[in-house]
Amino acid sequence: DIKASDFVLGEGQETPSGTYPQVMNYSLNLRNNSDMVVYDVKTSMVLSADEKVFPFEINDANYDRTFEKIDVDQVVELPYSMAIRPKTYSGYYEIKVKISYSENTGNGERKEFETSYYVKITNKEEEDEKGDFNEHDRTRARIIVDSFETVPAKIVAGEEFELIYRIKNASKQISATNMLLTLESEKVSDSAV
Repeated sequence: DIKASDFVLGEGQETPSGTYPQVMNYSLNLRNNSDMVVYDVKTSMVLSADEKVFPFEINDANYDRTFEKIDVDQVVELPYSMAIRPKTYSGYYEIKVKISYSENTGNGERKEFETSYYVKITNKEEEDEKGDFNEHDRTRARIIVDSFETVPAKIVAGEEFELIYRIKNASKQISATNMLLTLESEKVSDSAV
């Protein structure tokens, strides 16, 4: 039975943020928003091996936090110390938390509640994956302009001409397919190109 408002997570707190390679140390406030005392409370961070979903290294077997009892409107802290994954991109990540608890002190029926919060990670931008050209990178094709010519060879201002580019892949091991080439004029004012 998943409820919608039994607990409030991170109330009045700023979004936890961290910068790679520093470790993120932060605490989240958890408030019992129900109308009764709850017992044997366990919070479980939902983990993922996918760095696009979960930005932290999974160094511990679990990230559960347990509390014997939480009174109505009582606030408890969930402390975390998390290492940011090196391949994680900058941005906001939703961290899901499952909370299970009992409404009495015995071995009564356990109830479940799901919530989430966000963390802000500063690392590398997503477009960095393409990166700048590195002649020693042997994992990408190396497309270069081999030569070019114009028809006619002598260009007269205001007249049409053909520009012929010859490109080649300078990599002997990595092939290239499905390429898109874009030509841009010089960044000059009043350019007609």
